[in-house]
Amino acid sequence: MSFLWGHGHNFGTRTANYEEYQQRIPDSHFPATIRDAIRITRSLGIQYLWVDAFCIIQDDPEEWRVAVREMESVFSSAYFRLAAASSRSLGEGMILPRVPPTCLKLPAPKGASIYISKFIDHFHPDVDGSPLNDRAWVLQERALCCRTIYFTTTQVYMECGEGVRCETLGRIPWDKASFLGDSHFPTKALRYFGGNGILLYQHLYSHYTTLALTKLTDRPLAIAPLERRVAQELRSDSAYGILEGYLSSSLMWTRKNTTGFATSPIKYPSGQKIPSWSWMVYVGPIEYLSTASDMKVTTDITIAFRPFFDLVFADQYMAHDRIEITVPARRLARADTALVQSKGVVFDVPLDGRFEMLADQLLCIPVATEKEKPGDEFSELENWVILVAPALETGTSGYKRIGAGIVREGDMVADTVFVKLW
Repeated sequence: MSFLWGHGHNFGTRTANYEEYQQRIPDSHFPATIRDAIRITRSLGIQYLWVDAFCIIQDDPEEWRVAVREMESVFSSAYFRLAAASSRSLGEGMILPRVPPTCLKLPAPKGASIYISKFIDHFHPDVDGSPLNDRAWVLQERALCCRTIYFTTTQVYMECGEGVRCETLGRIPWDKASFLGDSHFPTKALRYFGGNGILLYQHLYSHYTTLALTKLTDRPLAIAPLERRVAQELRSDSAYGILEGYLSSSLMWTRKNTTGFATSPIKYPSGQKIPSWSWMVYVGPIEYLSTASDMKVTTDITIAFRPFFDLVFADQYMAHDRIEITVPARRLARADTALVQSKGVVFDVPLDGRFEMLADQLLCIPVATEKEKPGDEFSELENWVILVAPALETGTSGYKRIGAGIVREGDMVADTVFVKLW
């Protein structure tokens, strides 16, 4: 089931009550939302209900790490998912008070009656606009389950891969349900995007980065099952939101310039190493620079990133203090503010006047280049680039990503230098 925990909760399985709960969990230990879910599950003739608060030992880090890897199996194997869409905490309950709709009774032929009421089938505001679906962990739960029953303050909805059914007996042909209610995610999602893998993963990650996390360091974890499935469907290795088979386009993420949102680095613990070229380094929404179909991927960058994917999938990544790759880079011929702004370069974190301090140290890593056509001026050809600068952290060396954008060939010097990127 899916729910909002709320504040000040002290329920769930912990090391101190684990042995007791193995035998029996007293009814009084279940908050209102869980009690409602138990009654609903029993009324539908289902024997088991999976609730992470009680099925995972909450204060055992190793138990949590194992459980996170099993989330995909739990939700994709479920007969259905119960979702407390309108409840802001587990103490509120799943079945909330409603205001009965006003009905008008009209006479019909042969003594029959027709009842007319206000239209209330508003799935988008009731469900998509609910507090529950603002949460990052809920995205994978929704995408992996084959069907979900939503309890809202207006009515009950059921979502599956065929659309949305309403308590009013109405049916909504909901496009998003075709891939958010697909237990074989992302098969239907890829069809929804016309077989375009780039649109699929860019839509998924752009949406995911707008969602909230209580623990910001969960950013890689809450999307991991969907990332694995997308990679399998697209037949590509993938790590930290970067797909090797779509390397140039997936590296071209930028922070989204949206009022009310900000991008800032996440403080990961020392054992959690996130490469600087991944959007998982930051909190805040992202978007992608459009990569034209007539771009050609830079061969050198494809070769440079291969050791990174090799280490990740050999389970050796965590054995390194950090991972470094050697990449080809070029200096800007004229590193001034006007050049960067005119080309639409977006820095991962706004520099706030610090550009001049870094300008002479900036390097461009071209990941794709515009294909030259007859009559084109070579100096005017555009390059999709990652901007990197020397790492300023104490005791570190090498370069780290600080932005991305489009730079003309003539705005970079011809000579290539090789730098360590981490």
